[in-house]
Formats: sequence, structure tokens, C-alpha cells
Amino acid sequence: MENPNNIKYPHALTEVINYSQLLGKTEIEIDQNFLQDTYSHKTILVSGAAGSIGQNIVQQLMEFHPKLIILVDNSESGIFEMVQELNSLNFKDFAVFLTDIRNQSRMQQLFERFHPEIVFHAAAYKHVTLMEENPYEAVSVNVLGTKIIVDLSIQFGVKKFVFISSDKAINPSSVMGATKRLGELYIQGMNDLDNTIFITTRFGNVIGSSGSVIPIFRRQIAKGGPITVTHKEATRYFLGPKESVQLVLEAAAYSQNSQIFLIEMGRPILILDLAKKILKTLNLSMDDIDIQIVGLRPGEKIHEELDYGKAIKFATNSGRLFTVQKATLNKDNLVFEIESFLNKIETFNHLEIVGEMKRLIPEYISINSKYDILDNQRKD
Repeated sequence: MENPNNIKYPHALTEVINYSQLLGKTEIEIDQNFLQDTYSHKTILVSGAAGSIGQNIVQQLMEFHPKLIILVDNSESGIFEMVQELNSLNFKDFAVFLTDIRNQSRMQQLFERFHPEIVFHAAAYKHVTLMEENPYEAVSVNVLGTKIIVDLSIQFGVKKFVFISSDKAINPSSVMGATKRLGELYIQGMNDLDNTIFITTRFGNVIGSSGSVIPIFRRQIAKGGPITVTHKEATRYFLGPKESVQLVLEAAAYSQNSQIFLIEMGRPILILDLAKKILKTLNLSMDDIDIQIVGLRPGEKIHEELDYGKAIKFATNSGRLFTVQKATLNKDNLVFEIESFLNKIETFNHLEIVGEMKRLIPEYISINSKYDILDNQRKD
């Protein structure tokens, strides 16, 4: 809990912010009847269910009366809070599985017990700068954890598997982005081997999510500043949490074969302008709160990419989904290479882990990172 003695503007923490107005976006329209037909009376597994995206997936799935939602997460406090919320809403059709997705035997037990028909895989380590310092953990969760759930989904005949990826997987500049890209590649390597339909959804930042820029700005404002912005020209793509999940649900519902979807994010937003808009929303100004430019952090780009140039608009009710032309892959070799890498990470140091990811993902070029040295070696 915040120390009251350090709070100058407490309303910054409690004020309700309308994200649609803040981003200048209009509400999207989704065919709710079509989603109802897809998710009603289904057994659905949501990994990372206590996270920002996972919670929103669960909350929206509830509206379609699934047979059962299986909440999977390793956060005891997060799952506890979520169970309290579901109970308060009198929603009973859920089961809790408190475990780490890297725990092969526990995940096997889960699939044997529940036989999910649809899987939403949202569990991930996502913070760019933290993962630059912890590449082993990033790989073990974002790649190995993904592999375990993918393999079990195939083994137990899951009908649709939805992987929550990131715009940071496109031409990755960070450990986190590279691990998300490896997760995508493993799925591509497996998606023709069984009847499971694998759907990958890539989108940018979910505004207001845990650890994202809005909560950080609010805490900084509450303490009287300064607001810290990494670069005066830094931009990011943003969607509201409800809108993001609606489009993920739509992509999964409409897709009849394995595909990568890009979610149309609108125009990129200048982070400096976003900071000023939040101040205005809270009836404050730069006379009250200073804004400081502190420089890009390890792994961060000035501008993120969405790869729309190679994407084709996908016909859905919202008109906000694009499909990506998947590159031709030597799938047998790719799966073998990723599995071989995962078998060796216990013996690798950080530099070796990142070096191996750069070998597997040639477009992975570090930015403002200690791993730049590996890119220089590749040039020599």
C-alpha cells in the first residue's frame, strides 16, 4: 500500500480514467451471437488467468456461458483475488489450477482431468527491461512453457489454441520479444501436425495493464513527480483491455485454420503526449508535475512495428483483424532446433542463451543492450 506521507496528489491513484477518450478511439462492434456459438458450453483453459489479459479473457468468456473455465496461474494472491471476484458475481462454472506452466507433470494432470476444448495461452513474462536481465527465466516461461501447453493440446485433442503474442516479436530487439517470436515459431512448426487449430494474435500495449505505462505515470504523479519518459519521440501502439480481448475472441472464433493475426491498433501514440493528456485528465499541468526524458532502457525501440505492410485484412464483423503471410519454414528442422535449445538452457549462461536465440532468429538485433556484442560478432 502507498505510504500516505509520500502522496501529494492521491486522486491520481483513484481517479477513473476513460481509456477510449484518452486514446481517442471509438468502441468496436463484435458479433456477439457468433462468439456465443463459439464459446457456449465449452471447456476453456486460460493460462495466466490472474494477469491483466487473462482476467479480461475470463470476464468476457463468462458472458457466453461456457461449460467450464479453468484458471491456470502460479500467482497465489492473483488467483485468490480472482476467485473472490467470480464468487461475488455468482459465477460458479470455473476450476482453479494453481501451478507453473513449466511443470510438465502438473500440466499433464490438468489436461487429463479436464480435457479442454479451447486454450487461451496468456501466461508470459512480458516486461522488457526485466527480461533483459533474466533471459533464462524469459526462455523457460515464454518458450518452454508454451511448448509444454502446445504439446499437451495436440496430445489431448484441443480444438483451438490461442497464443497471445506481441508486436515486440516482430524484428525483436529484446529478450522478451525474441522469446515471443520463438513461441510463435514453435507453434508454426507444430500447426500442421494435428487437427488442433493454432491461432496467434499479436498486438501492442494494453493500456492500464499491470506494469504498463499508465499505472507507472499515475504512481509518479501521486508522489508529485517527476513523470519519466524514455525518449521525446518514443511512440507505442495502445488498445484498451476490453477491446484487446474482444478482438482476440473474435480472431479465435472466426479462424478455421492455423493463422497469425495482427490486431489493428490505430495510430501510434507519442508517449510524451500521453503523459500530458493524463495530467490534463487529472486536472494537473506541467507546472504541477515535471516531465523528464530519461533515455531508452535496454531492449526498447523508439517505435514499435506491426508489420501491416505484409498483412491482409481478414473479413470479420469488427474489421480490425489482419492475417500475416507466414514464411515457409523447414518445420521438422525448426522444431528440432528449438527443442535442442530448450534442452541446453540449464547449462547455458545468459550470453549463451541470447546468442542461441540470435542464431535461431536472424532478425533479432539488440538495442541499447549488453547483448549488442553478439550482433557485432555476427558482423565480423
